[in-house]
Amino acid sequence: MCRLLRISREDLIANLDKSMFGFVHPDDIGRMAYFGKNFAAHTDEKYDVFFR
Repeated sequence: MCRLLRISREDLIANLDKSMFGFVHPDDIGRMAYFGKNFAAHTDEKYDVFFR
C-alpha cells in the first residue's frame, strides 16, 4: 500500500490512525460506513467491499 500511495510506512500508519476512511473515495464513505455497521451488527453476513 505504501508503494501504491507513494508514502512512507510511518505516514501511512499515521493517516490510518487519524481516519480509516482517509484513502476512500468521497463518494464511497457513506456506503463503506453502512456496510461496516451492518457487518458489525450481523456477524453471520459476508463482508465484501470493493475499493476503487
